[in-house]
Amino acid sequence: MGAILSSIFGGAQPQPQAQGPSAEEIAAQKKQTALTEAKTRRETSERATRGKIITARAAGPQTLFTRPGQIPRPIKLGGSGQRA
Repeated sequence: MGAILSSIFGGAQPQPQAQGPSAEEIAAQKKQTALTEAKTRRETSERATRGKIITARAAGPQTLFTRPGQIPRPIKLGGSGQRA
């Protein structure tokens, strides 16, 4: 009776073995990772360069008492010398 039930319901069939990615898939994944990392590095350096340019333009001529890379506070022109 057990043989009949196993033949009807599929019985004990060998399970397929899980396979890892092929060498081609691994190579493609490494290539994609390298491209992504290169793009990230390029964008980071471009962002830093843009930030420096924006800081330099925003600082303008008021850089007498500021640290490098710091945007100075605007100073109200007039006799009082108070900050805006």
